[in-house]
Amino acid sequence: MKTLKYVIASVIILGLIFVGFGYMQESQVSVSRSVIIPAPISDVFDQFNDLEKRLKWSPWEAADSTMITTIGDVSKGVGASYSWTSENSGDGTISYKEVVENQLIESVLQFGEEDPAQGLIIFSGVADGTKVTWEVHMDMGNNPFARLMGRYMDDMVGPTFEDGLQSVKEICESNIAEQAQALIDNYADVSISEIVVESKPCISILDSCYLDEIGERFERHYGDLGAFVGKNKLQITGFSRAIYHLWEPPTKVVFEPLFVLDKSAESTLSNIKVGTTYAGKVITATHIGSYEKSAHVWEALDNYIKNHNLEMNGSPWEQYENTPRDEPDPNKYITHIFMPVK
Repeated sequence: MKTLKYVIASVIILGLIFVGFGYMQESQVSVSRSVIIPAPISDVFDQFNDLEKRLKWSPWEAADSTMITTIGDVSKGVGASYSWTSENSGDGTISYKEVVENQLIESVLQFGEEDPAQGLIIFSGVADGTKVTWEVHMDMGNNPFARLMGRYMDDMVGPTFEDGLQSVKEICESNIAEQAQALIDNYADVSISEIVVESKPCISILDSCYLDEIGERFERHYGDLGAFVGKNKLQITGFSRAIYHLWEPPTKVVFEPLFVLDKSAESTLSNIKVGTTYAGKVITATHIGSYEKSAHVWEALDNYIKNHNLEMNGSPWEQYENTPRDEPDPNKYITHIFMPVK
C-alpha cells in the first residue's frame, strides 16, 4: 500500500508541476517567418490574395491527403474565405478581414471550437524584390495544457510557413522566367546590338505637334535644314535623323529633325540649332517597313533595357537610310533606331 501511495503522490506532484509549468508559459503566442522573393510585389501579393492560387501551393493541403477545402462566395480581397474538413487536422475556416493591396492581408483563423487566431501577411518592396512576412498570433487562454502547447508552436508551425513561402518563391521565379522567355520569343526577329557612338557636329530644328501633323512638319524642317546646308556650303554626312524627346500620341510629339555635318556650323536663325550629337553607349536595332509598323522594334529595345539592367541616358533617335523622297514603297523603308543607355 505504501508503494501505491508513493506512486499516486508522485503522479499528483508531477501533475501539479506540469500544470504549474503550463501556467508559467505566455498566453500570447506568435509565429513569424519571412522570405525575399525576386519578383514584383503585385505578383507575390496575388499568390496570397487569390485563394484559387493560394490553395494550389498551401503546405497544409499538400501535406494532408484527407483535407477537403471549399472556397466561399468571395475568392479575393476583403471577405474572401475558405473552409476545410480533415480526418487528421480537424475542421476550420480562414476569412480575410482586411486587405491593403500590395501591403497587408489580415485574416481570422478559426480552428474547430477554439478561439480564433489572427493571421497576418505583410508585403514590402526591397532591393532584391519583395519581402513577405507570414505571421499568426494566438491567445492560448488560461488552459495550462494549451499554454504548454503554445511554447512549442513556433517549432510546429514555423517549418510549415517556411515550406509555403518557399513554394510561393518558386512559383514567382518560374513565372518571371516564363515571362522573360516569352519576351525573348516575341522579339526573336529583332537583332539588338550594344555599340558606342561618337559625337559629331549637327544642325537641327526642335518642334512639337499632333501625330497626324508630323509628316508635313518633317518635310518642311528637312527642307529648311537642307537650304541652310546649301547656303552655308556645308556637307551632310551619314543619314538624316530625328530625335524624339516626348512621345504622347496623338496629342503631342516633341521631335528634332537633324542633319549630321562634316564640320561645325554657326546659325543666326532662331529656328535652326547648331550643336553636336550624343556620344556614348547605345543599343540599336533596324526596322524595315513603314514607319507605322516600327512599334515592335521600339518595344524590343525597351524590354532589352529592362532585362539587362540598363538605364536610358537621353532621348532616343531614328536614322533614316532612305525616305519617301527616294523610296516610293513604304515596305522598303530602312530605319535604324538608337537608345542612349548607361
